[in-house]
Amino acid sequence: SPHHPKAVDPIQSASNVVLIDNYDSFTWNVYQYLELEGASVTVIRNDQITLEQLIAKKPTQLVVSPGPGHPATDSGISRDAIRHFAGKIPVLGVCMGQQCIFEVFGGTVSSAGEILHGKTSPLVHDGRGVYAGLPQLLPVTRYHSLAGTHGTLPPSLEVTSWISKADGSPGVIMGVRHKEYTVEGVQFHPESILSASGRGMFHNFLVMQGGTWAENEQLQAKNTTTEAIVAAAPAKTNILQQIFSRQRIAVEAQKKVPSLRPEDLQAAYDLGAAPPALSFADRLRQSPFPVSLMAEIKRASPSKGVFAMDIRALGMEPLVEVQNAAEMERAVGQLGAKVIGVNNRNLESFEVDLKTTSRLRSMVPADTILCALSGINTRADVEANERDGVNAVLVGESIMRAADPALFIRQLCSGSGAPAPSSSPAAAHSLLVKICGTRSPEAALEAARSGADMVGMIFAPGRKRTVSHESALAISRALHGFADSDPSSSTATAAKTATATVTATDFFSLARKTLARRKRPLLVGVFLDQPLEEVLEKQRLYDLDVVQLHGREPIEWARCIPVPVMHKFQPGEPGLGVRGYYTAPLLDSGAGSGHQLDTTAVQAELDRDPGLVFMLAGGLNPDNVSEALGAFDRDSRARII
Repeated sequence: SPHHPKAVDPIQSASNVVLIDNYDSFTWNVYQYLELEGASVTVIRNDQITLEQLIAKKPTQLVVSPGPGHPATDSGISRDAIRHFAGKIPVLGVCMGQQCIFEVFGGTVSSAGEILHGKTSPLVHDGRGVYAGLPQLLPVTRYHSLAGTHGTLPPSLEVTSWISKADGSPGVIMGVRHKEYTVEGVQFHPESILSASGRGMFHNFLVMQGGTWAENEQLQAKNTTTEAIVAAAPAKTNILQQIFSRQRIAVEAQKKVPSLRPEDLQAAYDLGAAPPALSFADRLRQSPFPVSLMAEIKRASPSKGVFAMDIRALGMEPLVEVQNAAEMERAVGQLGAKVIGVNNRNLESFEVDLKTTSRLRSMVPADTILCALSGINTRADVEANERDGVNAVLVGESIMRAADPALFIRQLCSGSGAPAPSSSPAAAHSLLVKICGTRSPEAALEAARSGADMVGMIFAPGRKRTVSHESALAISRALHGFADSDPSSSTATAAKTATATVTATDFFSLARKTLARRKRPLLVGVFLDQPLEEVLEKQRLYDLDVVQLHGREPIEWARCIPVPVMHKFQPGEPGLGVRGYYTAPLLDSGAGSGHQLDTTAVQAELDRDPGLVFMLAGGLNPDNVSEALGAFDRDSRARII
C-alpha cells in the first residue's frame, strides 16, 4: 500500500507465520502487511498441504486468508488448522477466515442481509486484542455477503466489533474472539488501502504470544470509549433472535435428559431401535378435511442456506420452504421437492402477505403438496388457501393463544358449526368373541358353529389346558375346513363391507377388522415366554392365523411373526400403548388366573390414551361377561374389540 510503505524491524516472535491462502486476490495484500510489520511469512494454498505437514512446520502464528464461497465447502484445510492450533499459537482469520472460526466453534454463517463489494463502514470495536490502542469508528473495507449470526454466536466466542445500525444498536458482526484462546477474526479487510489502521491490527496480532489470553494481558485492557458507545445504544434484538435464544435454552435442557440426548438418539438409530418412520407426504394426504393442518414442524429458515441435502437417505421427505418465484423454481426444478411450503411472512420485516402462496401456486406440479406456512389465523384464511389450491396449512401461534385449542382447531378445519368429535369410536358394534383353551376338534367346531370369532389353543407347557401336538393338528384341520353356512350372521359381514378410506387413523383402529371372523373363526396360538424360534415353528406347523403372546415377550417380536399378534398386558404395564408392533393389546389379570381385571385401572388407561382399543380377558364366563362390560361407560365399551 502506498499509504504504509515503510517496514519495521523483524519481530522474533513472528519468525514463522503461516498464511493459508483460500484462493483470494487479497491474500498477497495480507502477506504484504504482515511482512511490513516484521513477520516472516509462508503462504500455502488451502488444498496443497495436509494437517500433519502443516503441524510439522511449527508455525509461530497462523493466519487464514479471505476467500470466495462458503467456509463449510470452500476453505480446504483452514477449519481443521484452526481446530488444531487453537489454544497453542495465535490464530487470525480475515473475512472467510473469521467465518471459519465462527463455524469451527459451533456458529452458523449465513446471509448478512446485504452484499458489499469494496464499500467502507465505520467500525465499533471493544479496544482489545487486535483493536488495542486504536480509535473508534474506523473506516473499514467490506467484501462479503455472508457473516456469522448473532443468534448462533457460540458460547466460547464473543463479538469484538460490529457495524452499528441506524438506532445505534450492534448490527452485522465484524469481529469475534475466543474467550480463552488467542483466536481472533475480522470480517472486513484490514489489508485494504481503504481501511484505516490495518497495519496496527496486524501488529497487535503479531506481538501476541502463546495460545491463551492469559499470556497477553497487555492486549486485554477494557476500552471505556467502546463501553460508552455500547451503553448509549438501545439493546434490541429482532424476533428471530428472541425465538432462537429461547429455543436454544430449551434445546440445551433437552440435551441433558436421558434418552433425549443426541448420543442416545444416535445410539438408538444405529441399533435399529428407532421408532418406525411415517411418510410425511402421505400423512398430509390423509386428512379428513380438504386442507391438512400442521401445528408444528421442525424447519430451518431459507436464509440459513443449504442444509441436510441427504435427508432422503434417511427415508425422510423434507418440507422445502420458499418465499419467492426464484426459490420455488429451485425447489421444483432442481430439488424435485414433494412437499413445498410457502412462507407468507417476510423474514426481514415480518409483514405477512397471504397472497404470496397464491402467486406461486401455478409453479407447483399437481402431485406436489403445497403448504402455506404463515399468517393463518381464521377459518376464512383456510378457505382462501383452499380456493388457491393449497393442500396444507401451518398454524402455530393462533393455536397457542386460543382459549380452547381443540374448539379452535375444529372451527379452523371445518367451520363454526363443526360438531365435537368423540374421543373414542363410540359407534355400536358386536364384540368379537375368542374361545380359548380348546383341546379337541369337536370343541373347536362347536365354537365355530356358535359364532366364535377366534378359537385359541394354549401351547404354554405345563398348563392344565395345554394342547397336545396331535390335538393341535386335528383342531387346525377342522377349523381350516370349516365354512359358515350363513356368513351374514357373523362379524364377517362387517369386515367385508367395511368402507376403505385414505383418512389417517390410529394404528389400533384396524385391530377389529384384522381379527374379525371371515368364513370361519381365526385360529389363535397362545404362547407364554417361549423362545421365538418355537413360536415361529408352531405358527407354521399348525397354520395359526393369529399369535397371542401371553408373557413378557419383547413387543419387537411382532415384527418377526408373519401373522397378526395380540400381546397380553396388565393395566399400567410398559408397552401397552406402543403402536406399530402388535395388532392389539389383550388386557388380562394373569396367565389363566381366572381373576377379573380391576375396571378402575383399565379406565385409567383408556383416559390416558384416547386411541387405545383392546381385547378384554380374564375370569370371563357366560354368567359375568355382561356385568363386566357394564362396569364401563358407553365410550369405553366401544373401545373393547
